[in-house]
Amino acid sequence: MSEAITSKTTTSSESHLEKAIQHYKAKLDRLESSKVTETSIYEVLLARDAVENLLPERFEELESCLVELVELDLRLKSHRDAIATTPNLENWKTILNPPETAWWWQFTPTPLITTWDKLDELWNTMTLVCLTVVGSLMLNITSAMSAGGAVQWPQTLMTLLQGTGLALVAGGTFTSAGQTKVEELLEKMNITPELGAEATLGMAISLVLVSVGIYNVLPKYLFYLGTQNYNEGNLSQALIKLTQATEMQPDNPEMHIALGKVYESLDNTPKAMAEYATVLPSGSPEAFNAAGRLQINAVQGIPSSLLVISGTNPEKAEALLRLGLQRAYIKEELGLVEEEESVDMRYRLRTNLGWALLEQERYEDARQELLGAIEFNKQFPDKRLGSGMAQCFLIKANLALGNKTEAMKNWSACLRESHPEFLSEYEWVIDNGYSHLATCLDTNSIVVGLEQVNIPELVSKLKVCQQPSESLFENRPTSTTGE
Repeated sequence: MSEAITSKTTTSSESHLEKAIQHYKAKLDRLESSKVTETSIYEVLLARDAVENLLPERFEELESCLVELVELDLRLKSHRDAIATTPNLENWKTILNPPETAWWWQFTPTPLITTWDKLDELWNTMTLVCLTVVGSLMLNITSAMSAGGAVQWPQTLMTLLQGTGLALVAGGTFTSAGQTKVEELLEKMNITPELGAEATLGMAISLVLVSVGIYNVLPKYLFYLGTQNYNEGNLSQALIKLTQATEMQPDNPEMHIALGKVYESLDNTPKAMAEYATVLPSGSPEAFNAAGRLQINAVQGIPSSLLVISGTNPEKAEALLRLGLQRAYIKEELGLVEEEESVDMRYRLRTNLGWALLEQERYEDARQELLGAIEFNKQFPDKRLGSGMAQCFLIKANLALGNKTEAMKNWSACLRESHPEFLSEYEWVIDNGYSHLATCLDTNSIVVGLEQVNIPELVSKLKVCQQPSESLFENRPTSTTGE
């Protein structure tokens, strides 16, 4: 008896379901056979609701009905865009409140693929290339900063800005969370989400431009700070800044020479000569001048591979300085340098050449070079680094040639005008027996500690710095050859 009742109930359920499915099919046929209207869409959705309400919890016995239902659902899904774009769809959902499982009410429009969207892969690839460039520049900057051993806030700020931008753009391109943040940012900027890839590429390109700008400006800024520290005698800070600048622009000869001067001032001859030798192949007069000056009194520490010129150290120095002087005159003749720069360079070259000739005891040759240097020095009204040293070297040359009166004048001029740039120049004054003169020289560029002191004015009041008597020049050696 119970089996008969169950069979009858099942048959009844199947009959109602079949009718509902047929009704659903009829509404779907109507939707497909004529122009789609809101009414036809609304009717087919309600018909699908009716089918859903009649589906029993156990429907293994209704296989034939289910097969037809699946086919009808596939047909309904093919109209998803028409349904999803129906103006009153949201109103219907608000009134009927269909459950989330009623998928036929939850259709969303198929995203429109535009020409720009088809290029998204290209934009993302270009973004990746840009980020690679930014990462490479950041790595170089970080490496250069660590080379100097100390980083100040401007360099730190620049690196952090790059890192923040890199993280934002990379996250927006390759992670879902990052894409969400980028979309929010684009929304605030009134840019449609469809242009997300293009906007991200734009940010990546901007980041590249900023990074390239930092990479080009930062070494110049470090070079400026380093030379300023050097001129003030703050050699430790100058070494840090110029090392960082040179790491970022290893092909910049001006930076190598400036760094070499710092090493020379710190009495690190091998490293100084290595920096100068790096620039020598360029034919820079400044490089020949620096290498020649360093070579005058060098005793050890200069690898032979850096200097292929034979002879004693002063002879090697002379060769380097004459090569530099030749190039300085050629550049001046061709108009390749400003006149002031040319005069300053020739002053330095002739001063150091006179020094090298002094060390070879060629006193007359040295005197002529030093007198020529002084003529150049007269064109500078201000006291520059290294200025006046020709007058100091002339003391020895004139004494050796028996010109004591001239030597006295050179003494006064050396005291008044000289501003030693390197410790070796200051040591030369002491080594040649002019210790009391060394006490009176302006040494601000050699060591820090007297930046706020007007040394020339102060030492002029010291008794030891007054005009020396001729007795100080007695028993000085004189040249018998007049060379």
